Amino acid sequence: MIGGEVYRSDDAGATWRKVNPDDQPIGGQPAYYYGQIVVDPNDADVVYVLSISTFKSEDGGQSWQGRALGHGGDDHALWVNPEDSDHMILGHDHGMGVTFDGGANWYHPDFQSLAQFYAIGYDMSYPYRVAGGLQDNGSHMAYNTNPAGGPIRYEMWDRIGGGDGMYNVFDTCTNRYLYNESQFGPISRLDLWTGERTGIRYDDPDLRWNWNAPIQLSAHACDVVFHAANRLLRSDNRGESWEVISPDLTKADPATLTTGKGGDGNIQYATITTIDESPLVQGLIWVGTDDGNVQVTRDGGETWTLLNDRIPDNPEYWVSRVEASNHEPGTAYVSYTGYRRDDFRPFVYKTTDYGETWTSIAADLPDGPINVVREHDENPNFLVVGSEFGVFVSLNGGGAWTALKNEMPTNPVHDLHIHPREDDLIVATHGRGAYIADVSALAQVTDEVLASDAWFFEPEDRVRWQHADFTNYGSSNFNGESEPEAVNLYYWVGDGAGDDVTFTIYQGNLAIAEFEGVARSGLHEVEWRMDRRRERSAAEQAEMRERFERFGRAAPEDQVRYVSEPAPVGDYRVVMSVGGQPVMEHEVSILRDEWWRDRR
Repeated sequence: MIGGEVYRSDDAGATWRKVNPDDQPIGGQPAYYYGQIVVDPNDADVVYVLSISTFKSEDGGQSWQGRALGHGGDDHALWVNPEDSDHMILGHDHGMGVTFDGGANWYHPDFQSLAQFYAIGYDMSYPYRVAGGLQDNGSHMAYNTNPAGGPIRYEMWDRIGGGDGMYNVFDTCTNRYLYNESQFGPISRLDLWTGERTGIRYDDPDLRWNWNAPIQLSAHACDVVFHAANRLLRSDNRGESWEVISPDLTKADPATLTTGKGGDGNIQYATITTIDESPLVQGLIWVGTDDGNVQVTRDGGETWTLLNDRIPDNPEYWVSRVEASNHEPGTAYVSYTGYRRDDFRPFVYKTTDYGETWTSIAADLPDGPINVVREHDENPNFLVVGSEFGVFVSLNGGGAWTALKNEMPTNPVHDLHIHPREDDLIVATHGRGAYIADVSALAQVTDEVLASDAWFFEPEDRVRWQHADFTNYGSSNFNGESEPEAVNLYYWVGDGAGDDVTFTIYQGNLAIAEFEGVARSGLHEVEWRMDRRRERSAAEQAEMRERFERFGRAAPEDQVRYVSEPAPVGDYRVVMSVGGQPVMEHEVSILRDEWWRDRR
């Protein structure tokens, strides 16, 4: 299909003829985003072309019906049952539809997670909130876990922006302000306390904006906001006024700007795609563009240096991410995506000298365009990338990579972050929603750990949430997973470890809980459900025996003698033993929920 035209071949592609009428474009709108042609497996003359809505021909392309399926919107995938053409599944920007009667009626399975995220952000509240922008479905926000217990239900998500949702960046100093936008840069500031929204876009009709125009708040002052068009903008007062701090940082090739800001489609070209100010040095800013430029300033935008010639085997493709190091001012990372050039090789580079020289750290990454790269804030050797096929992690600074998958489906990862307080990896996929994984143990892995017979990683403190939930929920909507209501205890077992891995929880010198872990080689986890075992009083034991006798059952001595109850807020000691011998111990705390009033 070329520009809204459909061609047919009856000789295996040797010759082609156009089948749609000249006055009726089919598909397109625009062609780069749609264009799937699906032929009914039971009737070669029945053809579907997916677009904003689906076109259908029942006579081999001679005539066409628009919005033929009566469902969807921005349609991208269609399956027709080879045994029953009336049974179809349609994938579109608002989810999925299933019909069993040729489209007369549709079922929308809302229990599936099918969100198409472009970008995602987080704040520092308790629990922390995540907010992300979705294709065609605005921006949405929710807590990372349900403080009332149970799943994160669909109704817990707040709609916080419209259009095609893009960047969502929190003011993490106060957790009060959220900066977000829809397509092509119409940024606004949302006061999460009052609900007031203020449009703060810089007004200059000559600027070109990426579909997903980058937003960043400075790590040095939360009132400082950066926003990127083809020039970089800075505000010192939360967007009330703006200063242009760069020239045009793109190539601005006239061949890509045939209509002034782009080509003959609806996309603007020669725009900034990614920005990052160093968290260590104010005014040290890295920038990447959609036409392959990588630039850096060390003086807040007074001067800029183009780095393209210093990057070996530089494809000069779309720069998908620049990432300033959390550890060394001169260190940064850059990734390119060749997705739009049909080049699916991974491109990831690292510099340690402010961009003077670069080294590829793609190493053994499999083919798949890279969309994002992140460095851990405490361990510089712990790197994560998101590709068109999932998440990959390196424990040695990019020397080797491993897929981080488990229960995550294969899907494009468009954005990810590592929460600096919780050590959670927050992943935004473009098609299957958002995922969160606890990577605190992975961030502690070193050569010393891997060489040991056994290692107990430092656990994270856990809040005992205080929250009531009186909301009515739909029974067929998607339910997201909350984090476990437990302290996660991660440990490593080497090849030389013995049997019987046990963990004992002490309150002072009193052992209040004990449980076993897997003893085979590898990285493992056990959960302490924040409970303790208490010996019942003599009267309580007598009551338990009577209760069992009333039901004609023998009373298990362990259940009669002990009761499990919530462990109180406070400090605890956790001892890991292997083969009956203590090997490591750590302190961990159950924290009081001091933030419950903020969530009301």
